Amino acid sequence: MFRTTKLAVLATVAFAFAAPAKADIVDCTWDYWGGGTRKVAVSWLGTKARLDTTRKIIGLGYDDGWAKPRAIEQISNAGAFTAYIYNIVEKDVANNTYKVRMSMRIYPDGRGELIQTQDGYVPMSARGTCVTTR
Repeated sequence: MFRTTKLAVLATVAFAFAAPAKADIVDCTWDYWGGGTRKVAVSWLGTKARLDTTRKIIGLGYDDGWAKPRAIEQISNAGAFTAYIYNIVEKDVANNTYKVRMSMRIYPDGRGELIQTQDGYVPMSARGTCVTTR
């Protein structure tokens, strides 16, 4: 009984002094775009991205500001990278619905990649470097 009580007290003290969990913010700057002209790829993928792992959102940055952050729908750890995935559902000028899948890959060595796929179109991607802050 004494051992159990001692362990409970130690666990409580350790928990009380533990650092609070903080968000990882991942800022990526793109320096390569593929799958279309640079102008078209930048219009979809931006020039930078910010991932907030605690709030589970991704924001894309453009030369004139930031787009509204999107909620991450799926996180997938593929070993070589972690993918943060969300979908965009929109309507075209003819009022037809279409879906665009966005996958932001973060590699342990500081590389990042944003891949946009849509049925019937060539995938576009942006690559660059990412910095994680807490």
